[in-house]
Amino acid sequence: MTLAQVKKKCREIHKGKRHTENYYLIKYPHIGWTIGTPEEFSTGNTKAIEKMLYTI
Repeated sequence: MTLAQVKKKCREIHKGKRHTENYYLIKYPHIGWTIGTPEEFSTGNTKAIEKMLYTI
């Protein structure tokens, strides 16, 4: 997925929630961007090309 698609998905998941939440976006080769877990995000994941914390 593209970064815009993943951010849109995060907003859909977040709909109706009142508190702020962090989404851990991770970019992998061939797959593109995905929503990862905090564990995936914090480990030195060698397959990840890029990581981004997205707070809504």
